[in-house]
Amino acid sequence: MLHTDQWGHFTLSCNEDATKRSGWRDTCHRLDKLSLVVSAVGAAPDTYISQAEFAGPRRLTNLRRIKALWLDFDYYKIERFAGHPAQHFAELILLECRDKHIPPPSYIVDSGRGIYAKWILDTPIPQCALPRWQLVQTALFEHFKPYGADPASRDATRVLRLVGSVNSKSEQRVRVIWENTLATEGGTPLANGLTGYPFDVIADTVLPWTREETAATKALWARENAARLLARGPSDINVTLGTKPNNSSGLRTFRPTQLAWDRYHDVIKLLTLRGWQRGAPEGNRDLPLFLCAVFLAQAVRVSDLESEVVAIARRVAPTWSKAEVDSCVTSVMARAKDSAAGKKVIFNGIEHDPRYRYSNRKLIDLLAITADEQAQLATIIDKAEVARRDRERAARKRAEQGAQPRADYLEQGHTKRVHAHRLRADGMSWSEVGKSLGISAGAARMLASRKTSERTSPSVCMELA
Repeated sequence: MLHTDQWGHFTLSCNEDATKRSGWRDTCHRLDKLSLVVSAVGAAPDTYISQAEFAGPRRLTNLRRIKALWLDFDYYKIERFAGHPAQHFAELILLECRDKHIPPPSYIVDSGRGIYAKWILDTPIPQCALPRWQLVQTALFEHFKPYGADPASRDATRVLRLVGSVNSKSEQRVRVIWENTLATEGGTPLANGLTGYPFDVIADTVLPWTREETAATKALWARENAARLLARGPSDINVTLGTKPNNSSGLRTFRPTQLAWDRYHDVIKLLTLRGWQRGAPEGNRDLPLFLCAVFLAQAVRVSDLESEVVAIARRVAPTWSKAEVDSCVTSVMARAKDSAAGKKVIFNGIEHDPRYRYSNRKLIDLLAITADEQAQLATIIDKAEVARRDRERAARKRAEQGAQPRADYLEQGHTKRVHAHRLRADGMSWSEVGKSLGISAGAARMLASRKTSERTSPSVCMELA
């Protein structure tokens, strides 16, 4: 129900030897082979399928997009729910959704001993929005935690039991026990008859603030900050009152994990721009791999970090041995573990997270990123590129508000000026010229006195030539 596209990959995970924990094996398949693979699996025991789509093996670094939010309810571990039939417990979850005005799931699955609740998204979430998806996924978990929601099922690489397979612990077949076919609570009908949801509908329901409330609060804080600066006196004011804070217009809310993901993708993008899609050349591998590991350490759980680094190493340095990869990222791994353990480092008398931190200026210098390359990156950019993007955003905003483009403004002024000269040559007074142009006599006189060379559009340059 989740995988309907024909591009990308999904993963099946199965236990080939139920007597051993080490018997688990992942197999990666193309999405266009989904129906064939699932048919071949049939009612095999303990078979799981990835919930997200990937551009290769099941790794966050290969994540393509996510088409759902989900919860795995191990309600049999909660004393007051133990022994309840799955159908009865599903009704309790639906009742909780109704009472708290949370959109009901798109469908609910009986997993053999628990249930899965899944909210299908009408528009998939791309990898770059993973931190926001994770925020909503965690908020859903926190809300349903008293009902036995499994904290280990919150990650984007999660596999859940395949519908139609068999749970060997209960010897029950995994099956869909409820479907939401009535689009309410902001839902929309999907082609398969189920109800899907815009991501923001669920986010605005479970998060403390909606996007609009966050923007309004930031604007209030900006006004309060401007008032405080004004109260200090003119010498301390470093902002223009009535303007927005720097880079606030059109930008996402800052989150450290989002920044880490954006920087990671910028390094990968840089490799592509330099023609290194199949691996960086010898002598240029250490730094990209090290930095990718640094950014992943800020974006993924420590328990997943090693496997993610190994996966990206195959992309950056495909011929390196495990020992070479370990040598490159040892300090990154050590610092990530220290951070997870709550350890701090002291710098200038202040405690800091032990993980590596880099400024954009340092990253640009280390990677020797050119201005042309920066123009194609998301966040590793210098002040000049920031200013260029600010100008572009401001121009787009003016256009959206109906402001006239400068070229059109200059063209219109030139046309009026020529017309004013012609009317004046015909013997009209300045008052009559102004009346004809819809302006005052003084404005007409000033318009005519302006130099034609001030107009810089190409058509005028050709006229003057």
